[in-house]
Amino acid sequence: MMNSTFDSLPAARKAEPVMSGPLGAALPASVHGVFETQVDLRPDAIAVESPQGSLSFAALNRAADDLAARLRRETTVANEIIGIRFTRCAEWIVAMLAVLKAGGCYLPLNPKDPEARVAALLEDARPRLILKPSRVAGEFRIENRQSASSEPDAEGLCEDRAAYVMYTSGSTGKPKGVVVSHRNILRLTQGRNPVPLGPGTRTMQTGAPTFDAVTFEIWGTLLNGGCVILPGEDTILSAAALGKELAARQATTLWLTSPLFNQLAAEDSAAFKPLSHLIVGGDVVVRRHVQAVQASCPGLTVVNGYGPTENTTFSTMHVIQHDDPAMDVPIGLPIAYSTAYVLDNQGSPAAPGTEGELFVGGDGVALGYLNQAELTAERFLPDPFTGKGRMYRTGDLVRQRKDGEIVFLGRRDSQVKVRGYRIELGEIENLLREHEEVSEAVAAVAESPLGPKLVVYAVADETISDLDLRSYLLSVLPGHMVPHFIVFLEALPLTSHGKVDRSRLPTLEEFDLLSPEYVAPETELELQLADVISQCTGLDGAGTADSFFDLGIDSLAAARISAALQKETGIHVPVTSLLAHPSIAELSTFLQSKDCKPQSEPPVSPAPGLDGVFPLTPQQMPLYVEQMKNPASVRYNVPVMIDLPTDTDFDRLEQALSELVQQREALRLVMQLSQPPSQRIAGMTPVALPRVPRAVDPKQDIRPFDLQTGPLWRASLHDTGSGWQLFLDMHHIIADGVTLAMVLGDLDRLYRGEALSAAGASFAEISQWAHEGAGAELREAQRAFWRSRLQDTPVLRDSLPMDFPRTPERSRESGVLRFDLGAARLQRCKLAAKNYRLTLFELLAGVYGLFLSRVTGEQTVTFGIPAHARAETGFSEAYGMLANTVCVRLETGGDAAAGAFLRTSGQVLRDSIAHQHFPFRDLVDMTESAGNPARNPLFDTLFALQTRDSLTVDFLGAKHLLRPLPPGQAMFDLNLQLYQSDTGIDAEWEYDASLFQRDTVVALQGILLDLVDQLTDPAADTLPVSRLGVLPSTPAGQARPEAELEFDF
Repeated sequence: MMNSTFDSLPAARKAEPVMSGPLGAALPASVHGVFETQVDLRPDAIAVESPQGSLSFAALNRAADDLAARLRRETTVANEIIGIRFTRCAEWIVAMLAVLKAGGCYLPLNPKDPEARVAALLEDARPRLILKPSRVAGEFRIENRQSASSEPDAEGLCEDRAAYVMYTSGSTGKPKGVVVSHRNILRLTQGRNPVPLGPGTRTMQTGAPTFDAVTFEIWGTLLNGGCVILPGEDTILSAAALGKELAARQATTLWLTSPLFNQLAAEDSAAFKPLSHLIVGGDVVVRRHVQAVQASCPGLTVVNGYGPTENTTFSTMHVIQHDDPAMDVPIGLPIAYSTAYVLDNQGSPAAPGTEGELFVGGDGVALGYLNQAELTAERFLPDPFTGKGRMYRTGDLVRQRKDGEIVFLGRRDSQVKVRGYRIELGEIENLLREHEEVSEAVAAVAESPLGPKLVVYAVADETISDLDLRSYLLSVLPGHMVPHFIVFLEALPLTSHGKVDRSRLPTLEEFDLLSPEYVAPETELELQLADVISQCTGLDGAGTADSFFDLGIDSLAAARISAALQKETGIHVPVTSLLAHPSIAELSTFLQSKDCKPQSEPPVSPAPGLDGVFPLTPQQMPLYVEQMKNPASVRYNVPVMIDLPTDTDFDRLEQALSELVQQREALRLVMQLSQPPSQRIAGMTPVALPRVPRAVDPKQDIRPFDLQTGPLWRASLHDTGSGWQLFLDMHHIIADGVTLAMVLGDLDRLYRGEALSAAGASFAEISQWAHEGAGAELREAQRAFWRSRLQDTPVLRDSLPMDFPRTPERSRESGVLRFDLGAARLQRCKLAAKNYRLTLFELLAGVYGLFLSRVTGEQTVTFGIPAHARAETGFSEAYGMLANTVCVRLETGGDAAAGAFLRTSGQVLRDSIAHQHFPFRDLVDMTESAGNPARNPLFDTLFALQTRDSLTVDFLGAKHLLRPLPPGQAMFDLNLQLYQSDTGIDAEWEYDASLFQRDTVVALQGILLDLVDQLTDPAADTLPVSRLGVLPSTPAGQARPEAELEFDF
């Protein structure tokens, strides 16, 4: 228990406050006393506005006095709990104030909650009376429950009077009633905080009656002489309606849950313009939405408000600055009369930057839990740092920045936040277990395209359906606690200790993999296809009707399947054909059709008689030309750093590297200056792995390669002070990303004493294939496609919003902007790709094409994408530069619907990749686009999506994610590299810093992310693409003049 740890702290440590706001001020005695002071100061000022009319302070006070007197006549009210069951209306506020004036403690009850839920709360709280609305406006119905005995039980904790009881979700399945005192409320409303409150405050009230934000909205406003605005129910959920209402009512202050704020901000970021202060809380705040609102509402202060009900609405606040570079929005510092501590597992202050649990203290800490003394003692602890008062253990994991601001990291226990509501998963689980047809159940939260969703895993009788269970839960739980997904399992996965193993519960993707009606493979070909898919993707159990897109098969996985099919069946299936027949059933039919014929010979054959010199491949030629034009360039270096274990044997690693160079001759390639340029395999020379007593310095260690002397790679060991790193740098002309992963994988095998598997095709064979074999035939066959695709290619203009002129002599020094698209956005993208029958790459590339159109004003855009040309037999295991850069040309004009645009752009991408064997240099010659030494031919930007599987390698006992270091010189004007993981998409946007300032690229990032969100919104499917992503000052469908491109971010 934490109690014993705190009790054992030395006196000096106990007296040391970790963080604190102002403490110890004298606060007034009661909430209604402060309200009556405001009545004396401004009796005729409007206190409450509602669709039904207005109440002045004097009128509100009279109505509350009358009702309080009636309550006293009805029964003894002092120190009793009085239920109030109202929707948002003036009578609701009258009822709360009247209960306080009568000396009671009000219990909010939501009329929209199921009767079973309300009954459970009444059973626990046992209120003396319940106030309900009457059919006559301004009147009240009183339900007398005289048999109840309900004095708020917070005995021994504090002598302060209870003001209200508010229920939150309970871990045992029993909701917890938090008893909040008058002093707790006054601490929230009477101190100086980032949100100023006064007679000019006009707060539009949005919280549900049972949500503790109501305390701030109602009492924070009224006790400072402001006006509470009660909007209609539908107003809050529409950005357009809310914006009009805020303006019409002259609202100054608004509180919203983070999910609702995100939704409204995406609809119309300018909707909040009438406000002076906006408080967002209840969940993680998304910075991008805040920035959009700040850009649209320059006079608005946006505040992140954090706090559990047990510390009276807000514990900390953070004013979100527009130029704050941090990706995570902090939850801030303690508000007035409050403390906050970040503590480690021993109860000591955690060092700044390290994870700890958040404890909050001060005058906001509630009296405790109603009728739960043991739980109160466990969660409400003596404050050892101030020596007085108590602190509440939140269960939230946080870290403290160097400036003191606190950043939220997650929950310690199973209590979760969904749609701003705090939910205890155990409550849902226990209610499910009470159902006679459910034997076991587990509740969890899973990321989905629309944010976190509640999921229930149930073991139940076959006779019950998910609809039956959902109907049952709707009868006993409020709507926000009813799961979005119900998954039936034969049994729950268990650990060796017999506990539920939550890590083995199926994810949203996993339980949505198979079609509603699973059809098992039956024929020999179907079984063979299922086996190949399993080998290439790790997915077992795919049915013949399951869509490859549903299974998450992207173009890279499709390429692996294509190569494996050719090896297994002798039939070459292009990636485009595979994705055009995206199920085992469809592919099986295609493979047996006359359109698909087996190749009688493998595409690569031995190349006897080669004299050791052979031509550069089409992929190598552009790299050679560019490097020879500027020998000092490092644009085509591919450097990586790998952390090494402390017990690494450096001599053994050096020997393994020497063996690798001996066995993989592509590592000994050098170029020869001839016409045409050629290459050869150099002889073996001693391999050294120098030890460098410093960390890697990119400017010093990323150096140009001499293509003619070689070797075209270098490696060294570096002492970082905290460990050693392997630095490996290779020239792109001998290695692509796949080769880089194979080098490290093979080096690991040799270090461990294992033999290498058989090498793939030699690079001499690959060169011959490209120039004389099937590759040459394929190249010529694809010429007509590219002539047709690019025959009307417009003259490449400088339409990108550059900050500096383009000159041939510019340095091409690069900058890199890194950002995270996040797990929720990844899930939205996956769902959209699935719905449009696209791979994730195809979807995002289509979005990128529309982005280019929006920032350039061009309706025809071209950009480059990388393609891994390894589908031929022997290529997948081959060392060397086999990747192609494929030119993509998209048409973005017209009034096509967004869904149709994405499907069309996806087909364009597939067609382009299917014709990738036509050399880039031939494309340049065909379009006559070479000749400007200041720019790349054909396109200025590159877009790529790298999957975790393609970049992860096992090396010396650990998994490493290979991300080449930026070499310091830009290959393109803009080079966007996306790295997909299980939890999100990380982005590295390399830019030519001699053309762009960083602020410009940040602005471009905002436009791109907005387009991602717009195009992955299901509602965008039928919207004209011309309406999406239009910059604020550009009318829809009108090209933006180049000189007028501005960014209001």
